[in-house]
Amino acid sequence: MRKHDTLQKKRDSHDDKVLLRTSFQWLYAVILLLYGFVFMFTVIFRVSSFYVNSQYGMKNAAVLVSSVGYSPEPGDRITVSDGYSAFLGQVAAFSGETVSVGSDKNSFANCITYQNKNYFSSEELQTVLKDMKIPEDHILVTGISSENGYFRVGEIISTKQVIGRAECFVYPFSMLGKPVSQLSEVH
Repeated sequence: MRKHDTLQKKRDSHDDKVLLRTSFQWLYAVILLLYGFVFMFTVIFRVSSFYVNSQYGMKNAAVLVSSVGYSPEPGDRITVSDGYSAFLGQVAAFSGETVSVGSDKNSFANCITYQNKNYFSSEELQTVLKDMKIPEDHILVTGISSENGYFRVGEIISTKQVIGRAECFVYPFSMLGKPVSQLSEVH
């Protein structure tokens, strides 16, 4: 009888060790999965939030932003950081391209912000941009919406301020997964 009891205790002990090892393997897998999730949404993708003016009125929205290896393309909806908050806008022009201010159909915007100053006419802007060309390593972003609801018609920004391309909505949940390009105008 003692031999049988000893064998049973060994089996129970072995089963406990297997159960413990399996539990640690599962815990390890869950921790790796969490690290992967955190890495993916802090390095590869980011989430930025701001107010958008949609067909339903002013809404708080959050978008998924791809940032790794991204360089702006014409017409892209991008997120921009001014160091304090994030903005959503659309790429209108690149460095070296001519920019104008006004309400005619050839103008980019009725007001352009450059180096934290607003310019309401091409003549005003020409005081800082002698040849009316966007400076090197800068882009013109139009229709910018900020997270505090402040709207800018257009802004010449450094390409270093670009966080990445706005891909799809993650909030509000009624727009979850819909591409940002569905906004008819970002302003």
